[in-house]
Amino acid sequence: MADVNVFDEHGGIFHIDTGTALITFWPQQIETNENSDVVIRPISVQLRLDDSDKQKVSKFASPKDTRYFKDKARSSITDIAYSNLAKEEKSMLLNELKKEITNLEKNL
Repeated sequence: MADVNVFDEHGGIFHIDTGTALITFWPQQIETNENSDVVIRPISVQLRLDDSDKQKVSKFASPKDTRYFKDKARSSITDIAYSNLAKEEKSMLLNELKKEITNLEKNL
């Protein structure tokens, strides 16, 4: 069961503690719709994670390595190559990218 508190001394800020998350929001950050759905856009969310989940979050937030950048670049180039653009447009885009890469390399 969630622990719900309204702190009037802070201007009516809402705190919901679910046991694994502490969610903080103002009343104007709550939206409801006809389906009785409640959408909250909180100002703060603090999670209590176990060690396994902490490792997943740390790995996800870790700095990107060279493989990440290479895969991302290859994906973009492949998107161009297999797009529905005319062959001349694809060629022009790829050549422009080559020039940009060359210029970036010179400035490293």
